[in-house]
Formats: sequence, C-alpha cells, structure tokens
Amino acid sequence: MILENSTLTAERDLLADKITFLSRFDYLGKKGVLALEKSLSEFQSTYDRLTLDQFMNDGGTYRLRRFGRFRLWQNSLQIEKLENKPFFQSKEKNPLNGGTPRFFDEMEPSALHNPILHQIIRKQFELLPNLEKLARPRSWLVYVHQIRIVGKPGVPGNPSPEGKHQDGHYYVGQVLIQRKNVDGATSLAFDLDGNLIFEGTLKNQLESILINDRETYHNVTPIQSEDQLNDAVRDMLLIDFNPEYFYA
Repeated sequence: MILENSTLTAERDLLADKITFLSRFDYLGKKGVLALEKSLSEFQSTYDRLTLDQFMNDGGTYRLRRFGRFRLWQNSLQIEKLENKPFFQSKEKNPLNGGTPRFFDEMEPSALHNPILHQIIRKQFELLPNLEKLARPRSWLVYVHQIRIVGKPGVPGNPSPEGKHQDGHYYVGQVLIQRKNVDGATSLAFDLDGNLIFEGTLKNQLESILINDRETYHNVTPIQSEDQLNDAVRDMLLIDFNPEYFYA
C-alpha cells in the first residue's frame, strides 16, 4: 500500500500490526492545549542548539543531534529520567555506524523535562502496534533522539545513510518537529520479505509514524534544498521503545 503526502491518520488501521500513524491532533486535541502549544515552541527551539554527530562513518557533517534516556512505568505511565549513557547498535543493524558505543551530548534540561515530550512518549506508548501480544513488562526503556538533518544547495543530507534497515528495537517512533525548504524525505517501510508497504511524507508538525521494528524495515530518502539557495532543514524526534526485560 502506498500513501500519498499527509494522509496518515486516515490509514491507521490498515497496517496495525506493523505501523501506526499519528497527527498533531493525537497529541494536542483538535483545539490544541495552550500550555502544550507553548511547550512545543520551546521544545522546537532547542533544536537550534543540537551538536554535530561525531560518529558518522561516511564523513558526513549533515547530522546534528542530542540524546536522552528514560524509564516508562507501564501501569502508571510515569516517566523517569535516566543517566546519560552511550547508545549502541550492532554492526548487523547499522552497518555504517554500528558496532561501537556512541556517546552523544545529552538533551538540554528544558527538552528532557518538556511537557510536550512526555505527552508524545505516553501517547505513542498507548498506540504501539501489536503491543497486546507482548508479555507485559513492568517498565520500558525509552531512548529519545533529537536529530536535525541539513541539506545544502547542491549537497543533500541523508536521514538514513545506512539505507533500508531495522534499528534493533521493539518499536520506533518518528515525529516531525520542523521541515523547512525541504524537497525529499519520503518515508518508506517494507515487510520482512522486502515488499513496500508504506510510502509517505511527513509534512506537518507532529505528524508521526510508529513502527514495529521487529516486523518492518524502513528508510527515508535524502533531503535536498527546495529553492537551491538556502539550507534544507528537517528536525525529527525519534523515540525507541524496549521492554526492560529486553536488556536483562
């Protein structure tokens, strides 16, 4: 199935075991909540202070990021901030940058404790695809990545330099925070046999895709400067969900 542009929420049930779609309304309600709108603006501003990803083995300087770790208690949905530690993916899951611990700068306190971030984490958790089939853990480890990809005129930026991949988590949430002067950044998802099951572009703030990472491969096409005069900027919030027994 191929979806076009921003028709994400209308298709929520069609791929329920692999992908779930959310819009701004899922987080803020149809009328929005003034306090959360303010929190969202403050959260977005922290992307201007992300730091260069020093672990890009393709030599790229197009990715800036920060990282945060949390524990989510399943029954109460209480969120607990955890100590910043290196992020690790196996070489099998990330052939480009995996196989070594990567220590990223921690998210700023105003981002770590921002109400909109916690709202997004809780809402995504409630809608994780196929969650009911898991043995119920008491808690989940939640890894949060603030990522900015920059494409310069004539020089694209690559949101997924490793190509079609899995991240090595149970679930992965992808939330659009800002898209400015961007051509490209089409999100793609495939079943385990390599068949394309989703193609669409996140264009509106807080549009999101939740992926069952164990059942799906995914990719995002490069971003180009739309006007070929100014930088293209794509700010994303990526959230990894793993039951805590996954690390036992």
